[in-house]
Amino acid sequence: MAGFSGIQVALQALLSQQTALEITQNNVANANTKGYHRQEAVMKAGYPTRSMAFTNSSGQQNIGTGVFVDSIRRFSLDFYDVRYRNQQADNSKFSMMTSMLTEVEISLSDTSSDGIAQRMDEFFAGWQTVATDPDIVALRDDLLERTRSMTEAFNNRALRLVQIQQDQDLALTQRVDDINKIASQIGELNAEIGRSQGSNTQPNSLLDERDLVLDQLSQMIGITSHLQDNGQVLVSMQGHALVIGTRTFQLEATPDPANNNMVKVNWADDPAKPALEIQNGEVAGILYTRDVVMENQKKLLNDTVVSMMNRVNALHRSGFDLDGNAGVDLFVATAGQEALSFAVNPAVTSSRMLAAATETNAQGDGNNALAISAIMNSATFPTRIPPITPLTAAEDPVFATGEPSIRHFNSSRVTSLALEIRHAKVGASDSENLMKAMDEQREQVAGVNLDEEAANMVKYQRAYQAAVRLMNTFDEMLDKIVNELGLAGR
Repeated sequence: MAGFSGIQVALQALLSQQTALEITQNNVANANTKGYHRQEAVMKAGYPTRSMAFTNSSGQQNIGTGVFVDSIRRFSLDFYDVRYRNQQADNSKFSMMTSMLTEVEISLSDTSSDGIAQRMDEFFAGWQTVATDPDIVALRDDLLERTRSMTEAFNNRALRLVQIQQDQDLALTQRVDDINKIASQIGELNAEIGRSQGSNTQPNSLLDERDLVLDQLSQMIGITSHLQDNGQVLVSMQGHALVIGTRTFQLEATPDPANNNMVKVNWADDPAKPALEIQNGEVAGILYTRDVVMENQKKLLNDTVVSMMNRVNALHRSGFDLDGNAGVDLFVATAGQEALSFAVNPAVTSSRMLAAATETNAQGDGNNALAISAIMNSATFPTRIPPITPLTAAEDPVFATGEPSIRHFNSSRVTSLALEIRHAKVGASDSENLMKAMDEQREQVAGVNLDEEAANMVKYQRAYQAAVRLMNTFDEMLDKIVNELGLAGR
């Protein structure tokens, strides 16, 4: 029986080395598979048995029964995964901000020849030109056309900002739907992993899939994950569970009346439905861009329009047109879509109605046109008798901020957007570098090293060949015993 047990030991060794070789082969095949964690056959010595052939003065002794594959180890380190996902959430936030703010910058075209600053310069330069010879109707016609062009430029920018916000709102709703789907997927994987953990198999492929899904989730929104003893993962966000075992809790995108009915993100199971203050992930980037940067740009654009419109109107009312009539408001506010729009007053039906003079029926008087042309670069109205009634803070928000001029205020608006873009780009670059470093740490633990796998293949192949030779040796021994012993007595 000892010979037959030897064959069994050799067979078990052969099968074990073959399994290890197949696992190595699978590692090599998945060297470039995203989310794959390398695996290793964990071998264990067989339990010894008593041998009749191996005795001493103490009696029978135990002898080993070979080797077997106890488990298939999956290389992973939860600590590295958590750090990577946290950094990934930061990077996704800044990357999303960079993408969206760049779109805003392109849409506003503030630094181009068609920007708002250029249109304002052309408008006020038109008044200065009219001031040099206010009796020439062609100059007045050109000014009126410049006025309409400027109002269209402002209105188009305001409309673009609103449209971009609406696009961002839709993107936010889509992200919430994706997060809920991923959470449900994690719950299903938890169920499968829980069942597999209860048997003798290791659900390595399921664990790989779940880690990959957790990476996707952290990219969308900042999460905290905890690995449970049963192999399932608990996912939470801001102290509220998103996934517990197989159970998931849904997020919801709810219109917020206090925010122009743009959606907020809240827990579906919370009756009060307060908005979540999300700090990381693509969702955080969308919320910050939509509710902070975009709202600030809309406000600054509105303030520019309000101050310029009211200053020009106040001066225009104080002057006289080419026919000696008192001036009327040059601009009127129009119904906008969440943002102030304005247009040339429909009552101004002709360029002759442009109030360029400070006195009635004074030929060649362009003093009022000159005063209007200076509004762009001044903080207050010019000295005049009778004086012009000062504007309130609501009527002249630019002056209320302490800015020296409308030009400077508009430049500050452009600069503030540029600084936001720079902040987002720097944040994206810095977090990407950290994320790559952490990913390299993960790869050192879980990634496939082809050189190492090649060495393992040689090792397991040689062990397999040795097991085959061992089996052949025992076969030859048994052949001798069965077929050749006892021939002399025949």
